[in-house]
Amino acid sequence: MYKKTTIEDPQLKFEFGLPFGGRMDPHNRWVQKRELFPWEYIEELYEETLSGSDKGCRAIPAGVAFGALYIQEYLGLTDRETVAQIQENAYMQYFIGYQAYRPEEPFDHSLLVTFRKRFTKEMLDKINERIAADALGLETGMDENDEDGRDTWPL
Repeated sequence: MYKKTTIEDPQLKFEFGLPFGGRMDPHNRWVQKRELFPWEYIEELYEETLSGSDKGCRAIPAGVAFGALYIQEYLGLTDRETVAQIQENAYMQYFIGYQAYRPEEPFDHSLLVTFRKRFTKEMLDKINERIAADALGLETGMDENDEDGRDTWPL
């Protein structure tokens, strides 16, 4: 026997319970990746790319911008699909710095073009250097006696 599902059917009144008790799984890859990035440093670099004017729209936070670019690159997604994946995934939202799940699009997909312009190759190199230094427990910096201008790794 088959019973046709109707709009009034209680199964369609979707009440979503989080299977993990409303808490993030600390072993989830996006939770673990969140711990790897120097978010304050990324914020400093990002802030330098913004004009000093108080006019215009408020900029998307650095964590959202950089995090979205990372997700896009890591998963090989289009701009539209990146926004859709972030919108649908609480762990990705946690990764980009949200405090709670938001069902709406985090930003318009066209802003990814702006994010790519703001995070230059030089900035990404600095971020990668910081991640590597943090992983190794080292500090990066320019040695004033280093004539070729390369970064040194104090041991």
